[in-house]
Amino acid sequence: MPFAYRPRKTFAELQQISSVYVVPPTPAGITIRKRCVSRPTDHQAILLQRLGLELHTHIEFADL
Repeated sequence: MPFAYRPRKTFAELQQISSVYVVPPTPAGITIRKRCVSRPTDHQAILLQRLGLELHTHIEFADL
C-alpha cells in the first residue's frame, strides 16, 4: 500500500522548516523578541501551496 507513506513523508519534509525566537539583550531592559523562520526549499514551498498553507509574510526568513 504505497499511499500509506505519503502523509508521513509530507510531514517529515515540512518538519525541516525551522522556527526560532531571537531575544537580544537591551541596555534599557526591554525585551525584544523576533521570530525567524528558515526559508522553505522549492519542494517545501510547493507542498505548502498545495496544502493551502502559507508562512506569515511579516516574519523574516533566515537562510540556515
